[in-house]
Amino acid sequence: MDPEELFLFLFGYDLYVIGRRSHAKCNSTSTAS
Repeated sequence: MDPEELFLFLFGYDLYVIGRRSHAKCNSTSTAS
């Protein structure tokens, strides 16, 4: 695997995790209120 491919993969996964986290946070706050 190329270092560039690995970087893009990790970067994409990072964005995915952050998106999931913020999405879950929005859901929890909306249900709480």
